Amino acid sequence: LDMSEFMEPHSVSKLIGSPPGYVGYDDAGQLSEFVRRNPYSVVLFDEIEKAHLDIFNLLLQILDSGILTDTHGRKVDFSQTMIIMTSNIGAREMMKAGGLGFASHSGENEDRRRGKVMDELKRHFNPEFLNRVDEIITFRTLGQAEIRQIIEIMISQMNDQLFDRKLKLEFDTDALDWVAERGFDEKYGARPLRRTLQREVEDHLANRMLAGAFTAAHRILVSVKPSDPGGSAQLEFTETDWLEWEELQAQRRQSAQSEADESALDDVERTESLDSSTVSGDSNPPAPASQKIS
Repeated sequence: LDMSEFMEPHSVSKLIGSPPGYVGYDDAGQLSEFVRRNPYSVVLFDEIEKAHLDIFNLLLQILDSGILTDTHGRKVDFSQTMIIMTSNIGAREMMKAGGLGFASHSGENEDRRRGKVMDELKRHFNPEFLNRVDEIITFRTLGQAEIRQIIEIMISQMNDQLFDRKLKLEFDTDALDWVAERGFDEKYGARPLRRTLQREVEDHLANRMLAGAFTAAHRILVSVKPSDPGGSAQLEFTETDWLEWEELQAQRRQSAQSEADESALDDVERTESLDSSTVSGDSNPPAPASQKIS
């Protein structure tokens, strides 16, 4: 649930339904109805600090007794539901406490950051709300190792998209460090990494494609070109033949066909099972979907 959509007093009706006599009374609440049908759930309140005060009053009831009463008078059991709330409160203080550049994850720094965050939480939220929260987790700022992992994930996603175009990107260590240095921002985190890869890598590939450079399968080795005197280092792209592409393509097709065959077999077995139940005159036919859910 995105709490930026629940900033007005009337928005509480989205969660538990509209009061009697109001438009939408017959409609179930977004939260209450979901948990009523799915009691074993995880509910995420994103950016909880943006929610209206009435939403917090609602949460007090859930976090205290584990029961929520909707506008139809039905009691919804939250005892098997995990409630997670995220907040950006204290983010600026964490950055100030951790200094600039890649974060240092020493115990002293982490304790200082957590102390800053807890002070901000106490200033923003009422004590009765914080006392009902079982655990407060402060996320560490991203370090160099985490940034490297994120870059590798993004490159893997790019390669998945490029496979059908018979292209594969391979970054050496220096190129990964180059992207990490230029793409990481202490204030905005890892989001600029995507823009850096798009600007420095995807735009280059797009220009090469428009020029008709890739007529066969290619591996593109990405490295760092030494900088000229007074200049800055730039990425360098070396194109080589990708001889294994045909074999990999055949393996993908075979894997996709196997999954399709297994799915078709499951459908046949399910149909035969239903037919057998009908022919034998089963006095206890399968329950409707609505009964299974409840």
